Amino acid sequence: MQKCPKCGKYMEEGCLNSGGGRILWSRDRNRMSSWPTPDDVVLHKHLRVKSSTTAYICKKCRLVIVEY
Repeated sequence: MQKCPKCGKYMEEGCLNSGGGRILWSRDRNRMSSWPTPDDVVLHKHLRVKSSTTAYICKKCRLVIVEY
């Protein structure tokens, strides 16, 4: 578990997924970024590379921490 450096609450673990023109955070590593769900957070709408990496999100602070 990762704590938010701004508010101190636990962040949700998921991943950043890219492809289909978007970067989004999702709990599902295999999520197709072309079809986001209401639980997903779209971070960027115009990307041309397919990728996925572990990331933590604090929806309250609008902060994403990415491991690489």
